[in-house]
Amino acid sequence: MPIYRSNETQQQCGYAAGILCMDEYLPFPPGTVNNAGTFDYPILYKLVPGWSSADVVAGTEANFLPVLLEKARELEQAGVRFISGNCGYAMRLQEEVANAVNIPVAMSPLLQLPVIAASLGPEQGIGVIGAAAPPLSTEFIEDSGIRVENELIVRGLQDEPGFAGLLAACGVGGEKDDSLVEYDTDDICADIVRVATRMQEENPSMGAMLLECSEFPLYAKAVQDATGLPVFDFVTLIDYMHRATLPPQSRGFM
Repeated sequence: MPIYRSNETQQQCGYAAGILCMDEYLPFPPGTVNNAGTFDYPILYKLVPGWSSADVVAGTEANFLPVLLEKARELEQAGVRFISGNCGYAMRLQEEVANAVNIPVAMSPLLQLPVIAASLGPEQGIGVIGAAAPPLSTEFIEDSGIRVENELIVRGLQDEPGFAGLLAACGVGGEKDDSLVEYDTDDICADIVRVATRMQEENPSMGAMLLECSEFPLYAKAVQDATGLPVFDFVTLIDYMHRATLPPQSRGFM
């Protein structure tokens, strides 16, 4: 049997994945990043007081960046092997968080774009669906340090009826509405599938889809069923990081 030694900074163990969470209270159905049941391994969540979608979208990181970095260090001290987040727009915070800790950081599913591009022919575009576009745009992605040769087709759900309430609850594009206590996932699924199929019709050479929002992995299967394309999202990113930092023990026999 192996010998285990205590770590002075850990009061709980067994968490390889640490996720920094926005200071927002929404329904988080199974399949979304903030629902621990989405994953096949334990998640250590860390709330970041004052961190909001509205601030990230507006680019006003100064409102929360010091406490965000503090919470990232707390996750590292708690023994996690990598850190992620729960908002794809946090791509613009990737460098700051990575520089604040000594473990791998993957704050946004947008980090997967170079890998996706490398897996496709140069003539194949990549569809990117975000919570709201703008601000998500090819310029936003490039300014965040990501550059790919493939065309990026960026669309948002800000004008779709089912998703509007969720954006309002986060204060994106208007006054924050704290009254949201439920939403219909069927409505949002219809929104995202409608946008994805429209993108494919307008761009028939599109080779893959990337979903930016942490709420969107719930709908990845529906998007794939509707388009036939590979779909990347926050969960594929976090699963990738988990596998890399905690490889499973081989099983079977010869």
